[in-house]
Amino acid sequence: MFLSIYDLKNPDQPRHLKAHINITELITSNHNAICNVAPSGAITMSIAKESQQNQSNSKDAKIAAPKTPLNRKGGQQHVRHCSQISFSADTNSKIIAMMIQENPTDSRVILLDWMTMKLKSTLLFPGQLLKKVTFNPGEKDVLVTTGANHFRVWKIVDGAFKPQQQYKINQQHIYSEHIWLDKKDQGEKKDMSDNHHLLAFS
Repeated sequence: MFLSIYDLKNPDQPRHLKAHINITELITSNHNAICNVAPSGAITMSIAKESQQNQSNSKDAKIAAPKTPLNRKGGQQHVRHCSQISFSADTNSKIIAMMIQENPTDSRVILLDWMTMKLKSTLLFPGQLLKKVTFNPGEKDVLVTTGANHFRVWKIVDGAFKPQQQYKINQQHIYSEHIWLDKKDQGEKKDMSDNHHLLAFS
């Protein structure tokens, strides 16, 4: 899977900011954290290494862009893809958070350093279909992930995802969207952030 980023400020002359970043190689060449959420809502974290087969596939990806594989019946299988990107508000060390759909049942969030395009952290969510990841505009190290039966708050500590105090919100919903609003425009509301509050849509 490759990522390219364009600046579209001038529609007639799009500017290529980042070109053909090999996300598959970044993921498969590093240890990955795995997040498991029990039916009770308890979160357990573990560390795993991608299989040697996956690492071999990532080397092949350097040579040519991956083709869509076919299943036994001739139909197209799911291909790992990036479904959404979010940028941190920190101007000095901006981070990109990417939502990756690994397959029809698993999701992954990866963090990249904007300047170097090096992987900072990755978190796999087996059996969880996530829709979106965003940074808290007022707290550069705080992230929120939402999706099917999933609404979680995280803090990046020493490059790792750490579960934070969660909102008392029903997890048995499909959260298709969430946005951060500036309290200056919406009136003062109590929240985990001083300057922003969060709206979730299900």
